[in-house]
Amino acid sequence: MFEEMDMEMLRQSPYKIIRMNHHDATIHSDRTGHDWAIVSNYETPGCYLLHRHSARYPYHRQKGTFRNMKEALDYIDSHEDWSTTEH
Repeated sequence: MFEEMDMEMLRQSPYKIIRMNHHDATIHSDRTGHDWAIVSNYETPGCYLLHRHSARYPYHRQKGTFRNMKEALDYIDSHEDWSTTEH
């Protein structure tokens, strides 16, 4: 479950908040057009991520789990950076 400080951190991020509560948040990146769902583990600390490249595609689960909202947002930021560079 997310604390109020987690939710405030998300409000201050560069992402558009589509939906947010104490259990999960769905955000959109204008930079890449990707959508992300940050889902809490409810009874235990931590969260996991769902990701899609556009609304036309279903979400897929990203590998790994994250200790908190900050760690999840750091991962999203790094993925966004990677997605906007040439490979």
